[in-house]
Amino acid sequence: MRKIVIALLLISIITTSAYAVNIFDRALYKKVLLLAIHRFVLVNRVTGEVKYIMGFNRKWALVPKALQVQYRSMYIAQTAPK
Repeated sequence: MRKIVIALLLISIITTSAYAVNIFDRALYKKVLLLAIHRFVLVNRVTGEVKYIMGFNRKWALVPKALQVQYRSMYIAQTAPK
């Protein structure tokens, strides 16, 4: 039983393409669709910072610092109560 649990843990650590770069970032980021640009981004749950964007090849890419402010303002405008 212990070997099965260890094998499943190793597989889950290796296969990290679901949300973030690694398994520990999954709990920290949430996947959000920005309606202004029709792209998925990963937003930090604590700070609201946009750090990753899904590219056209369906892989996560790091957002450049110059665009992080723009994407964060888009996210805030989208989630602000109206």
